[in-house]
Amino acid sequence: MLIFTRIAELRSVLLLAALCGAQGCVHPGSLDPTQWMGSNKTLGLKGVEGTDAIIVCLAVVERPVNDPYIHSALWEMVDEQVIPFECKVRLAENGIRSGVLGGQPPQAFLDILGSDRSCINPRQIQTRFGQPVVATIGSTRDEISYRLKSANENQDWHQAKATCQWEVIVVPGEPGRLKVTLCPLVKHGESQMSPRAVQDKSGILTWQLQSQQQIERHVTGQFEVETRPGEFVLVGAAGENKETIGNAWFRQPDPRGSVQRMLVIRTARKSADSTIVNQQTEGPRPLALLAQETY
Repeated sequence: MLIFTRIAELRSVLLLAALCGAQGCVHPGSLDPTQWMGSNKTLGLKGVEGTDAIIVCLAVVERPVNDPYIHSALWEMVDEQVIPFECKVRLAENGIRSGVLGGQPPQAFLDILGSDRSCINPRQIQTRFGQPVVATIGSTRDEISYRLKSANENQDWHQAKATCQWEVIVVPGEPGRLKVTLCPLVKHGESQMSPRAVQDKSGILTWQLQSQQQIERHVTGQFEVETRPGEFVLVGAAGENKETIGNAWFRQPDPRGSVQRMLVIRTARKSADSTIVNQQTEGPRPLALLAQETY
């Protein structure tokens, strides 16, 4: 089961987590979340429990196309060497770049995460290791065209009523790390009613009709990266080739002017002790503290 929090709260928590990393948050008593969140309430994290329970924070940063910060300056501080060379070359050929931003991010990045205009639809999701979470990039397009380049062939795609997404799957990595696997998806075409097995809380399976579009999963653009506590995974567009899947996913014409987007991901194990209190308010431990714990 996935549990989604309110957008306003999530933007605060994402920013809180980043700021906590920048300030060197160490233990529950060292942080008063109200100084960043603007209220005396901590964000409720009850829901998925167990040793495989995790928290995934997702946000899409949106700026004018070729914005000098997310287009170039920010990437100078991102470690792109965490991706193997051969994989990085394949991603670059398809207009995709990714890397890890450390737990003490620059202030300009924090300002973007805290902006209602630039940090689009932030979500905090409780799930389990190995269960996919989907991040949607931009709005549904009437039409989309792009080319996928692999070692064997180039394949052109043309799709209608298309929604660009990234599938995110988190599993344990090397000691002290989590492994994040990302793969581009696209939902497209007319919605069709199809039966689907749904399991209720008691474990009983029933068949329900659900409206679904076709889904293409482009493994050519799939890659994985390992993160330490507090780090961010960034995914964005590389190069100026307008035919690539990276350009199609992250750059989009808009009535307000063309925009460029970047996916921001932060993950953490969910603490087994989710009822530790801060100095003022009883409630679950803030994500900022969870993100600083040792996995």
